[in-house]
Amino acid sequence: MRLHLAPACLTLAIAFLAGCEGMAFHNAEMANTPESYEAFLAEFPDSNRYEDIQQRVEKLRFEAAMKDGSSAAIRDYLQLHPNGEHVNEALAAEDATSFEEAQAEGTIEAYQGYMDAHPKGKHLEQARGLQDRLKYLPRLSIEETTTRRINLANDPKGPLNGWEVLANIVNKGGRTLRIVELDIQVLDSRGEVYGDTHTWWAVSRELGGFPTPDAMKPPLPPEGTRVFRWTTGEVPEGWAEQLKLAVTDVVFEY
Repeated sequence: MRLHLAPACLTLAIAFLAGCEGMAFHNAEMANTPESYEAFLAEFPDSNRYEDIQQRVEKLRFEAAMKDGSSAAIRDYLQLHPNGEHVNEALAAEDATSFEEAQAEGTIEAYQGYMDAHPKGKHLEQARGLQDRLKYLPRLSIEETTTRRINLANDPKGPLNGWEVLANIVNKGGRTLRIVELDIQVLDSRGEVYGDTHTWWAVSRELGGFPTPDAMKPPLPPEGTRVFRWTTGEVPEGWAEQLKLAVTDVVFEY
């Protein structure tokens, strides 16, 4: 036995369903999240609002990914919406953000990860160059480090009001270097870092606002040695007159 609805009943049923859909859509709009809209579509898959809602969901996810700002968030958006309206913008942002994250980490592995994931990335050559500089650091040797009290004004009769650090920087690699940067760390009696870390250069053509000693300007050739000299009058009290020097960056001469 088939149940036939009178036209009036059918009209009421349609109106009732339309009212339910309208209320559900209103609730989804009030929440305005991808989840609320997707819950609406799960309940009303044949809604004539389907295309509009899909666009809203995609836009919300794109905006959330850009606000988050991490490459992982942008990749999540791309995975969920591979053909979305904002894909090209997201791809460019993900590439740039991934490179920035690699730079912030500043390791050989981080740059390799960027290059592996972005074989045609905009920053590929820059990442490779920065990685090459990191790989070269072990080829620089710091030898014959000495520390002594000095007069900062170079007055032989003046008070010993500062410290001088000298070391030989030896280039044991096969590249000529136009910049060699070092970090200087003051150590306490336990050999632990005490106070601020200082940065200075053994090789550099210019030092910004500081006059560059002529001995620092020439590039450092393979098997060459450069004397590193650093002076300061601001050493924390109680230090053990011990220092740790580390080469932190190089720039190649081309």
